[in-house]
Amino acid sequence: MRARYVFAWETGLRPSTISRLLMSDYNRNTKTLHVRCYADKARFDRDLPLTPRAWNVIESSAPSAGPIFWAAATTP
Repeated sequence: MRARYVFAWETGLRPSTISRLLMSDYNRNTKTLHVRCYADKARFDRDLPLTPRAWNVIESSAPSAGPIFWAAATTP
């Protein structure tokens, strides 16, 4: 869970956007994350350069496929 918070802090992305990110959106070679229009509140299709700390979070804790982070737990 800490990795998700560090990633949110470093990228400035909303929790709902982070929950929709997939490993296929991550480009290891350019250290960027492609935020697709369906995942973004503003509906922009953009590439987001990752800070070294955000990149380390993905490299150290993300799975090989599927969502980068599981959806955040919500309370009723």
